[in-house]
Amino acid sequence: MERRILLIGMQWSFMSHFRALPSRPLQICSKMLTHFDFKQFKSDFRHLDSRLINLDDVFIEKSKLEDAMSELQLSECSEYIKRSFWKRLIEISWSHGKQNIVNSLLMFILESPNQHSHHTLLSVLKILAHSGRFSEFKPLYYNFCSGLSPQEAVVFSADIVSCLCLTPLYKESFFYLDLAIKNGMPLGQFLCILVGAAKYAPYVEVFETIDLFHTHGLQPSNDFYLAFVNRVDIDRSVSAMHYMERLLDKLSVHEWIISSSIITGVKRFFER
Repeated sequence: MERRILLIGMQWSFMSHFRALPSRPLQICSKMLTHFDFKQFKSDFRHLDSRLINLDDVFIEKSKLEDAMSELQLSECSEYIKRSFWKRLIEISWSHGKQNIVNSLLMFILESPNQHSHHTLLSVLKILAHSGRFSEFKPLYYNFCSGLSPQEAVVFSADIVSCLCLTPLYKESFFYLDLAIKNGMPLGQFLCILVGAAKYAPYVEVFETIDLFHTHGLQPSNDFYLAFVNRVDIDRSVSAMHYMERLLDKLSVHEWIISSSIITGVKRFFER
């Protein structure tokens, strides 16, 4: 019995010590992953996302990014990694609010966009559009389009439109909408064109766009109503009043339903 108790005690002591062992290596590993080091990333791409999240939000030197580009081109990385590394790096940094990293990547990618994949450039376009950096968005958009084959233009059409509709270039979206119609694509994913129109188009064109989608059996999304109500609320002109009433007429004729938050916005507009 005493021997049994002694063995159990030894096992417990060993297991307790064993469980404590990983704590120190994990701390060291965490510290190693807070700075940009492509060789560290390359050693284990399976955990790339978690490693990118751990990066300190500091401006990455151009030389380090150039080294990473060279490593990607020369190494035996899979084509998927070569195509998606920069996309994942900038998207994860953006989604986690690492603005210094994002700015360093934008500068680097915009200097030589042709060295990057279509997927990476689409991510950059999206970030520029969301950030209101339209002067940088415009040349990159045209550069991006010039490198697309007809087949790629169809494949990326919805992604391109989602970027364009955040900018004053929203009218470019109609080219891709036409491609989608000709190729029998689902048009619901292009309703963001209406949101772009609500923000940037003359009022007459807004209603022309509503009618265009209606011919394909689609009605405006809640995002459209929100953008339109916000616009007329800021405008408050006689013209804005007229087109708000026209929108309400359309809602009545087509029996379209809007959310309670939009109804509140409409009431507030007329009360003012």
